[in-house]
Amino acid sequence: MIFFCSPIVSIFTDRLGCRITATAGAAVAFIGLHTSSFTSSLSLRYFTYGILFGCGCSFAFQPSLVILGHYFQRRLGLANGVVSAGSSIFSISFPLLIKMLGAKIKLAQTFQVLSTFMFILTLLSLTYRPLLPSSQDTPSKRGVHTLCQCFLAQLRKYFNMRVFRQRTYRIWAFGIAAAALGYFVPYVHLDLEIPTPLSYCSKSPESREPGDMQPFKLLEAAKEFATELGLEGRKFLPWSRQMKYVEEEFLEIKQTWVLLVCIGATSGLGRLVSGRVSDSIPGLKKIYLQVISFLLLGLMSMMIPLCRGFGGLIVVCLFLGLCDGFFITIMAPIAFELVGPMQASQAIGYLLGMMALPMIAGPPIAGLLRNCFGDYHVAFYFAGVPPIIGAVILFFVPLMHQRMFKEEQRDSSKDKMLAPDPDPSGELLPGSPTPEEPI
Repeated sequence: MIFFCSPIVSIFTDRLGCRITATAGAAVAFIGLHTSSFTSSLSLRYFTYGILFGCGCSFAFQPSLVILGHYFQRRLGLANGVVSAGSSIFSISFPLLIKMLGAKIKLAQTFQVLSTFMFILTLLSLTYRPLLPSSQDTPSKRGVHTLCQCFLAQLRKYFNMRVFRQRTYRIWAFGIAAAALGYFVPYVHLDLEIPTPLSYCSKSPESREPGDMQPFKLLEAAKEFATELGLEGRKFLPWSRQMKYVEEEFLEIKQTWVLLVCIGATSGLGRLVSGRVSDSIPGLKKIYLQVISFLLLGLMSMMIPLCRGFGGLIVVCLFLGLCDGFFITIMAPIAFELVGPMQASQAIGYLLGMMALPMIAGPPIAGLLRNCFGDYHVAFYFAGVPPIIGAVILFFVPLMHQRMFKEEQRDSSKDKMLAPDPDPSGELLPGSPTPEEPI
């Protein structure tokens, strides 16, 4: 939901500004988490935890990427690296917190504790002070006379598709979306035991309260749905505990949380380093950092089945986290380079929206491949192909941008040659435009 709602979030960000959008999103996420603690119905929890909390997080997340471009221009990459590194810190600490809460208190109280973080986020979002005007402050250049023209003008105002007129942005967004198909597969199928509030209920079903049984009802409902599709539910669900790669290949390893810590640590390091490095790379050449990260991500995904020891898998996870950090941090600076600060919100929103469906589809496809071939080898080989394809596509974006820039320079030089020459005495002839005025 966070990525899927991003195109809509970009519209609200342009119309209302970063502060109002982020504050409202954090408030909705707080309401979703807090009301989830009082629900015992599965359908209600679909709405409170799935829709309300997910959409609220989306509205709170994207403005945090856009607002940095208002304050930082020369050091935008470093600013993004510092801000995004916070998520890596919490990805390491939150599993321990949720595990501790799940062992001492019930599911409802866990939701209430986590909702306090969203309340704090609501207060922090009030500190956003955009320096660039929102689109509603920009006056219209042409009057609208008919109702149809008014409707079309409002539609174009809210759904700004001008970013897709730029060829380089279209290719860049398509390359990122293609790479996203295999992006989440290692994280889902490695069995990193990423806990959620639904993960740490008491283990025995007899000791549960009615509200604590929702995770099992959700799993059974998904199995029944898969059975109706003609698939055996237990084998279809790629997130089923019996189908995790580490659990199948390394039965003697109990502390699989080490892999999550490795990914979180190197991801934070990669975000800090890539932010500083991207600031020293001029223009769109910083896209080559994404090219390298996607190539390594694809190769590391393909190397997972080749790891015969748990130590080798740790090394692979270290590189996976590093690639994740490099890819995430420079996404917003590249969007600002491609479309400018006034359209960056729409560019980021459409990009995240295009990434949503491939990221959702990748893990289930890998799960189906595992069921067809009996192991995860083909699934991880499949996961490595889309990032490599995306890297190849992104490689041509700076080259195409440079070619388009040279063509514009060539056209501008022709216009200067066609311009009237000033009088040999140095004075402009009557009726001739000044050099500053357009012809």
